[in-house]
Amino acid sequence: MSSPRPSSSGGRPLTPKHHDWVTVGLLISLAPLSITLGLLVALSDAVSRVVGHRGKLLPRLNAQSSNRRLNGRPQPPSQSVETTAILEQPRGPKYNVLITGSTPLALAMAREFTKNGHRVTVSDHETVRRVNRARYSRGVSSFLPMKKVDTYAWPLFGRSTQTLSFPEQMLLVVKAKQPNIWLPCDDSITEEEMMQAVGVIKSRYPEISVYSPGPEALNLSWDSTEFTQYVESLDLTIRTPRSSIVMSRGEVHRMIGSPGRTKSVHLTGPVSNNGTPEPFVKGHRWRDSGYSEGSSTDGKDSLESSQLEKSFHLPLENLSKTYDLLSSLSINSVSPWKASSVVIGRPCIVHALIVENSMRAFTAYLGSNKITYPATEDSESDSFADTINPMDQDSPLVSTLQQFSKGFISKLPGYVSGTISLRFILVETSTSFGLEVRPCIIQCQFGLPKALLGIPDAAPTWALGMAKPCVRMKQRQASIPKQEITSGINTGVYSLPGAFFFLFLRSIFGFVTFQLCTSDVLCQWRVFVDKVMYWREELWDSEDPGPFFWFWIVEQPIVAFLELLSRILRTFRIMAPLE
Repeated sequence: MSSPRPSSSGGRPLTPKHHDWVTVGLLISLAPLSITLGLLVALSDAVSRVVGHRGKLLPRLNAQSSNRRLNGRPQPPSQSVETTAILEQPRGPKYNVLITGSTPLALAMAREFTKNGHRVTVSDHETVRRVNRARYSRGVSSFLPMKKVDTYAWPLFGRSTQTLSFPEQMLLVVKAKQPNIWLPCDDSITEEEMMQAVGVIKSRYPEISVYSPGPEALNLSWDSTEFTQYVESLDLTIRTPRSSIVMSRGEVHRMIGSPGRTKSVHLTGPVSNNGTPEPFVKGHRWRDSGYSEGSSTDGKDSLESSQLEKSFHLPLENLSKTYDLLSSLSINSVSPWKASSVVIGRPCIVHALIVENSMRAFTAYLGSNKITYPATEDSESDSFADTINPMDQDSPLVSTLQQFSKGFISKLPGYVSGTISLRFILVETSTSFGLEVRPCIIQCQFGLPKALLGIPDAAPTWALGMAKPCVRMKQRQASIPKQEITSGINTGVYSLPGAFFFLFLRSIFGFVTFQLCTSDVLCQWRVFVDKVMYWREELWDSEDPGPFFWFWIVEQPIVAFLELLSRILRTFRIMAPLE
């Protein structure tokens, strides 16, 4: 056996035991260097996010290490059965996707498009320059702020400014990015502005796939009379609650019936002969509080008469009050009223993805508590804000809803691509054969629902369905599995300063002024904590944590400071003496 070689320094030979100590010594000496390099890499990644590169250093290192670890054999991600079947389809060319808005759902859709190789551009308004969480998302390739003011130069008079409308802003964004797909996800834009922008984009850029309905289809979610007429024209098994135009008080008495067999009726009016509330100005929406934004002089002249619109639920608690109320109303052929049947049942919501008037994705879930539609003043629940649970995809009821949704979508007016939410009420009646469940459709709404964030495979499935030239979908609809979603107090605008003021500070002020007891204060604090936790779950993503930290650490403190400053200035302006 050969003797060990002497060391280079002329000292004692290095035995195997000395090799171990040398290795430990080298590791200890290199530990500060490795920690320093790790901190530098993390710092460079953070700096790259701030300057707009969105952390390209760490993802590149992670991709190289994962490729070496897998030896060129990437492992497929775990997906559900139906989503995996869709993902296994051959992919086609890649596209430029434009998403307007930086909501949590918009970022979730952006991540799914990016995972499939598409280039995603997000465009949104910025209250403060460079303060938008979409800038720091790994799922966003580029961010383009919308210009509210256009600055141009006159040859003789210098520079001037002009306020841009939303359609004009969208034209600038589309001209700069040239997208193939436009997905609107902005909650701050009104439906009228969105409808105008969609019309302008489709007329000037017909090659762009816009996932928003046209004005004809969008009008179904506004006009209840047109929606009822459309559902009746389909001649399907599901209908809307019965309604009719009454021209005398006797017709209302006959609809209510005798005291032994009373029937609940919702009476609204006065209306026109076709059921449209009077007065009505085309292009504007009327509300109970008066004329909405964007009113014209003609609408303001009719404001006083619009406030005379009333609604009642009949019969009242006793027969004499019902007769007294009806005798005070002017119901005749000149000013008819609309009488609708009141239905009570469990709410059911269907979300569907529309691609060229065909249904590509479908999911349905059911509420736990019964609601009344139209809502009464003493009803416990008058909306769909409730705990919703998944429905059995193999049940006959889901099959009926799916067939109705397919027929409803296939005959929508225009060339429709987008998302739709159909709202039903399941009315239960007792028959000789048992309990019969009859669904009634009451409303349709267009737009991406926030409930998709609670569905595990919804965002990937819908993103693949929207990029239909890239993935050849199956002929059958993809039924998305659904987890339990709790809404109600967790709905509303993402505003931490507003929630903190209304739920936290006001409860303290109420307790100090002896307006609230301790249990009420604790209940308000619990609601505030629930809201914060709900927003955290929607904003947080383990693969893309940048928008979460930016939203809570940078964006919300700046917004809170600006709101506080505006409140202070408004207060001093009010307290200032009038000249």
